[in-house]
Amino acid sequence: MQDHIFHRRDEPEYAGSRLAQAFKKGRLTTKEVALIKDFLYERKAKKNLSNGRVALYVNHLIRIRDFLPGPYDAMTTGAFMQAISEIKTGKRLDGKRLSKSTIHDYILTLKVFSEWLTKKKIVDVPIEEIKEIKVPKAPLMTKTPDDMLTDEDIQKLIGVCANSKERALVACVFDGALRIEEAGYLRWRQIQKLKHGISISTDKKTGYPRYIPCPTAWTYLKTWKMDYPAVYGIPPEGDNFVFLTQKGVPYQYTGFQYLMKKFSRKLRKQGDKVLADKLHFHLLRHSKLTAYAKQNMNESILCKIGWGKRSSMVERYINLSQVDVEHAVMGIAGIKDMEVPKPIFVPGVCPHCLCKEVPPTAAYCPECGSELTEEALAETEKLVRSVRENPLSLRKAVDQMVEEKLRKAQAI
Repeated sequence: MQDHIFHRRDEPEYAGSRLAQAFKKGRLTTKEVALIKDFLYERKAKKNLSNGRVALYVNHLIRIRDFLPGPYDAMTTGAFMQAISEIKTGKRLDGKRLSKSTIHDYILTLKVFSEWLTKKKIVDVPIEEIKEIKVPKAPLMTKTPDDMLTDEDIQKLIGVCANSKERALVACVFDGALRIEEAGYLRWRQIQKLKHGISISTDKKTGYPRYIPCPTAWTYLKTWKMDYPAVYGIPPEGDNFVFLTQKGVPYQYTGFQYLMKKFSRKLRKQGDKVLADKLHFHLLRHSKLTAYAKQNMNESILCKIGWGKRSSMVERYINLSQVDVEHAVMGIAGIKDMEVPKPIFVPGVCPHCLCKEVPPTAAYCPECGSELTEEALAETEKLVRSVRENPLSLRKAVDQMVEEKLRKAQAI
């Protein structure tokens, strides 16, 4: 299978299509469209920009135009200053205030484009005036400690998954602190079995290789690996993608968005509204990296797992509460009057056969089939009583199990 386009914005024709739409709706003039294209051609050549970064410039410049009193090619110093001021207090198209990150991006983009227009002698805005504008800092922390997902939240999320593929996806993204794009491009050759769990290797997005040991994901992934050939008719190996849609094609970002919306609906139905409202795939990555930091993982190793190198992004991702900081400082001082909760989203051990790769949410051992919860034991006892009282019920139960298995396989 060949690589595919995960984000629509990465398609080569995306930027041109967006500019054409903006012209058609009267948001840009013909001259403005031509200028933006020239600016992007030069920017891409000099800065080696990706299609995704070009698309971001296009979307920003279309939206920034709404804050200018006239076209870009007629921009004066006054119009430039007016746009800067209005962006700082601006609102989104839905009426909500622009976020600090968006304000940072818009002002930075307007400065870069305005400087280019001035250097090309298209407008007469002094370079010194443009450079004097300070770009507001983007907030380092976009999430709070309360936003982070707990191991219990992950178990609830896996509990609403409909099949082995969905469970494996959630487990891999969380356990490996993966960007959802990395899960979309993940191939079987990138997964290696370790003595305990698996490792995932990826260099997607940054180009820096990341080696990520995953102790828990394998307990779910191995079931998906067994189901995979029957669903798609291809082996789970080599360059074949790990996660495919019902049609057997690699996921795009919108496909993963659909899955997460489905999970959120199910969580709301069972009363977990708070979890459903904050849920999105990237939060799994944030939460896992924060969990590692809370467990005092060495920062060098944390950066290696999360980014493949030293990264300033660690400040944005790691969301520690005051209690976490207090635990760490008191622990160094030898004061340990507060018990640090142990992670529960870890592989279990079957007390019957001693299998060490039991999924955290499993009701039965994947090796010997023994019951692992009181609910599972009660269900087995109920089935045994039913068979004793009515032997034909066993055949009926088996038929129902086969039908259910086929139905789930078709739904993958």
